[in-house]
Amino acid sequence: MSTEPSVAKDAVLKRSEALAENTPQVSGYDFNEGLDYSKLFESYVNTGFQATNLGLAIREINRMGPAIGSGPNRQP
Repeated sequence: MSTEPSVAKDAVLKRSEALAENTPQVSGYDFNEGLDYSKLFESYVNTGFQATNLGLAIREINRMGPAIGSGPNRQP
């Protein structure tokens, strides 16, 4: 007999469900290709839940860059 409460097991052990075909694949940055910060930050979008949101925020900041004086188009 198991010593874990059934409510805990029921909350954690769930059946897998099929994902939609257009679901992005989770993958990290390939450091074997050297270090390119732009590619590294862009890879966050497909790294995992928290990194995805950071990656999306980085994209938005870079998109706004010229308007707020930062990002890749920053003028000194």
